[in-house]
Amino acid sequence: MRLTKSQIAARTRIEQLAQQGLTPISLAAGIGAALSLAIPNDGYRIFGTDPSTLLINRLLAATDTDDWARREWLDEVYLRADPLPYVELPTLMRLRIPVVASHAKQAECWGFPADILATIRADDHERAFFDLGSPHGGTILANFSAGGRWVASMQMYRRDPQHQFRRSEVAFVRSVGGTIGDALATAMQLERAALPSNASDQPSGVLILAPDSEPTFSSPVADEMLAMLRDSDARNGSHLPSPVAAAVAGLRSNGKPRQQVTTPTPLGLIAIEASSGGRDGSVAVVLTLQKPAGPPAVPLNWPLTPQEREIVQRLVSGDSNRAIAESLFISENTVQTHLRNIYGKLEVSSRNQLLACLFHATQ
Repeated sequence: MRLTKSQIAARTRIEQLAQQGLTPISLAAGIGAALSLAIPNDGYRIFGTDPSTLLINRLLAATDTDDWARREWLDEVYLRADPLPYVELPTLMRLRIPVVASHAKQAECWGFPADILATIRADDHERAFFDLGSPHGGTILANFSAGGRWVASMQMYRRDPQHQFRRSEVAFVRSVGGTIGDALATAMQLERAALPSNASDQPSGVLILAPDSEPTFSSPVADEMLAMLRDSDARNGSHLPSPVAAAVAGLRSNGKPRQQVTTPTPLGLIAIEASSGGRDGSVAVVLTLQKPAGPPAVPLNWPLTPQEREIVQRLVSGDSNRAIAESLFISENTVQTHLRNIYGKLEVSSRNQLLACLFHATQ
């Protein structure tokens, strides 16, 4: 694949971001900005993904102008695109399709296997495309994985039908998808390792939503947890947080008695379970603080000395070189020497690559 200058610059920037140890939200914002350099667009949004349910579990980044369009999509389209099932993010994940572009003309939808498109007639596709209120210039739908697990999703759209996404732009996103997935997975694992580990006896919060998803009751604990969810949901404002909206959408779309999504917050991991609240179409949402799993242990088959294993274990817990030196009563220079030896043995070149290697090995 021959890259343009802007694509080379975007790829280089994404590789740099992957090495900086950023939080998931800061990293996703940088990735979105870098991709926009190579792929002009009218808006994008990057979501974290619950690998168990394949539902979005928080908003990581979005353009400044995306708020109303994102809320409209979450409330009216997400998991409701029955006429075009192959434009649903979870469907693409289940089919192991990483990147596609959806356009009004079925023949101009890039990245889809022919047999998937063949399940819908071309005229039915075009009719459903507009019925769903899709941006007329099309949408790139991308899912990012690491270690065989989906960790994030992206939508990028254009409104001008005269400037649709090209096949080469889909190919570019696919070419950097592995780097993006590994970087986001590492950032998320580090974030989770740093979450409070002493879940209290705090009771669950209860939220009741009317059929139009407007809250009709919220317990004080639910109010506290919703505030935490908004803190973890970039650019969400006062709207229903994305993971709550996703759990409700999942409940209403799949016919199951309940739907759960788990997401990290400054308070810790919160499990969000949506279930039917009555025949009127209301939904009961229970929010429960969970104790996160501890950081993964260093694999026994890694050829490391006991002190090198200790250093890796402290790295995954979020300790800096200085903190490691102080806890092991050695100098920072000695820590750096050990790290160079560790990198050489594991054939990695940075702390982020080391942590990604560890998390993938313990999936």
